[in-house]
Amino acid sequence: MSGSGGAVISVAISGRAGGVSLCGRANVACSVVFKSVVEHLRSERVEQIYLYLGSCLLMDSTFLGVLAQQGVAISEEVSGAGGCIVLVTPSERVLDLIENLGVLESFRVDAVNPDIDFAFKEVAMDSESDLRELTRTSLEAHRTLINLNEENRARFEGVTSLLEKELEEPQKGERNS
Repeated sequence: MSGSGGAVISVAISGRAGGVSLCGRANVACSVVFKSVVEHLRSERVEQIYLYLGSCLLMDSTFLGVLAQQGVAISEEVSGAGGCIVLVTPSERVLDLIENLGVLESFRVDAVNPDIDFAFKEVAMDSESDLRELTRTSLEAHRTLINLNEENRARFEGVTSLLEKELEEPQKGERNS
């Protein structure tokens, strides 16, 4: 769990619904794994993804951007069937963070657990995520937040510039041509 920043992600499928349980801090360290989990659920053609947030302490902007990106993707893929990510029992703090970034409308919020029998299995967290993949994911996440709410440009313009510069630098072992 050290590579995940203390987060625990569990996943389940029940019929056309996917469930993801998130415990701990949802941050850049677990964002790549979370994105992979949600993309897997989308490839299984689930129509709704229930994200259980009752034990989620907080979210950073990278994780929120990945969440928003996946919310938009599933709603576009399953638009006629009401495809969406449902935030289940988020804390007031987490809900405020999502609302303050202007992306709350990308989700449905349920204050109670749905009546779906999910058999959750914990996802193995990569203890050493690739730094370039984390940087790329963070850049895409912040661009998503800016695209969904122009007010986020002022918040994240410096972050995106820094991440773009980091990705332009050659990796160890690479040569500049």
